[in-house]
Amino acid sequence: LIGFTHVLPSCAGRLMEKESDMLNKLKNPKKPYISFFGGAKFSGVPVVIEQIYEMADKILLAGLPGTAFLKASGINIGKTNEEILGDANFDEMKEILEKFGDKISLPIDVAVEEDGKRKEIGIEELPTQYPIKDIGKKTIDIFKKEIGKASTIFLSGPPGVFERKKFLEGTKELFTSIANSSAFSIVGGGHTVAAINKFGLSEKISYISTGGGALEKFMMGESLPVIEALKKNIKAFPS
Repeated sequence: LIGFTHVLPSCAGRLMEKESDMLNKLKNPKKPYISFFGGAKFSGVPVVIEQIYEMADKILLAGLPGTAFLKASGINIGKTNEEILGDANFDEMKEILEKFGDKISLPIDVAVEEDGKRKEIGIEELPTQYPIKDIGKKTIDIFKKEIGKASTIFLSGPPGVFERKKFLEGTKELFTSIANSSAFSIVGGGHTVAAINKFGLSEKISYISTGGGALEKFMMGESLPVIEALKKNIKAFPS
């Protein structure tokens, strides 16, 4: 029993250490390096961009991060979408766009649901009274071209509501493009991993991190105490 209790944390430690080693590749990535942020969380994205902008050749934004930065860029996204974003720090995002705008790509068209159907509209057609639920075909094409140039890709968050058939196009197209690329790819976050599995792409991704908030902290440059603790455990109880 004592031996088992030593082996179990030791195994866990090795898994965490492997994750740390894989994520550390993002600190000295093979170029071109592209980061993609989507999903329904965006509060940490500005901080991550500040951390990685020197290393990243391109930062692609979709999902709520994309919508938030569109508003920060001066686009009227409509009252419904503003309410979804809540009290975000748009001044911070505006400053980031002013400093790093040449590296940041935002959606140029989006998809909404109108009368039960998917409708794609260009950014110039905003505002809309409907929630933005996916990126449009033009944005998909632009992002896929950037993905095709990459040697390293970090992916966090789907670009749309992939759980619904009408709005899975952006997620399926981009995730498939990343999986089929020759780039070293790291993906993380619960919804991201769920989408990767939904489309049967997990075997083509270089590394899948199960970390959500922990991964975000890592990208912000913070240390991960659990990894350090488990590393010490390996030294204390070597297998």
